[in-house]
Parts: sequence; C-alpha cells; structure tokens
Amino acid sequence: MGIIKMALIIAAMFGTIALTNRLLGEKKDQWFHLRWASRVMGMTRPSQSFNFGAPKTWQGLLVTIGMLLAMAVEIYIIVTFL
Repeated sequence: MGIIKMALIIAAMFGTIALTNRLLGEKKDQWFHLRWASRVMGMTRPSQSFNFGAPKTWQGLLVTIGMLLAMAVEIYIIVTFL
C-alpha cells in the first residue's frame, strides 16, 4: 500500500505542475526566469520548458506558493484517506 501511495503522490505533483504550466501559458515568460538547464538545451523562453525557474515578480511568487499549497493538500488527502 505504501508504494501505491508514493506513486499517487508523485503523479499528483507532476499533474499539478503540468496543469499549472498549461494554465499559465505565455504568462510564464513574464513571471518566471528561464532555468539554466533550459538555456543549455537552446530554449529561449520559460513557456517552452516544463520546469519552472525562480519567480521574477510577485505574481510568480503567488503561483509558486499556490502550487506548493495544492501539492500539500494532495499529499494530505492521499495519506489520510487512502
């Protein structure tokens, strides 16, 4: 049962990141810095990457905090109710 919970937690985290990435779209270019690894790969804008860099503005900081809170709630639900 522990392995199933761990797999669900990892899937929920990736799902949250992917959903946030999809919802932000071009705003990601304005709110987040491009990660160093993405620059090496030849990407020029954060929206071309799956990963989030450091927030540039307060909106980016709010998105980051919201994502972390959403992940914490998902983990709590998975651990408590499954």
